[in-house]
Amino acid sequence: MSDKIYFNTSKKFNLRRSLVNMTTRVHHKVAPRHARKMARKLLLTPVRSQGKNTMPKGMLVDSISSDHGELKTYRLGTGPVWVLNHGWSGSANQFFPLMEYIASKGFTALGYDQPAHGSSGGAYGHIPAFVAGLEAILDSEPEVAGIVAHSMVRPLPLSVSTLKLRLCHFY
Repeated sequence: MSDKIYFNTSKKFNLRRSLVNMTTRVHHKVAPRHARKMARKLLLTPVRSQGKNTMPKGMLVDSISSDHGELKTYRLGTGPVWVLNHGWSGSANQFFPLMEYIASKGFTALGYDQPAHGSSGGAYGHIPAFVAGLEAILDSEPEVAGIVAHSMVRPLPLSVSTLKLRLCHFY
């Protein structure tokens, strides 16, 4: 499916694409503030999906403050800390089964809802907010053994400014 969207090199005229292109250009010229507001709403507002997994027994739910709102955290287990990052329109809830497994192996699994995702605060989700969120999580931990990152947030650990990740494992 994505190859049809991103790699379509067809030179054929596409009426639908041309109309969308023309409409967005006119919108931007006639009402630029409204166009920016609509673009922000369409492109930076994730769906806040309800979690499908049951919260494991013994999970500690808390929150920490970040530059982009309160981040809801979910901690399970004892031992070295592994931080789990979900992707766009996800939540830490999708990691609950993995967190149980990590905790059963003698580690602490620390999942959190990205800004504007799940139960965390924030109106918009974007890479700078995700980087700030991960930095806030890492700053709240004395030591981090590893990071699990899913989908679009996989490059986040490379963008944070903390030195805690120097000896960290990435998955």
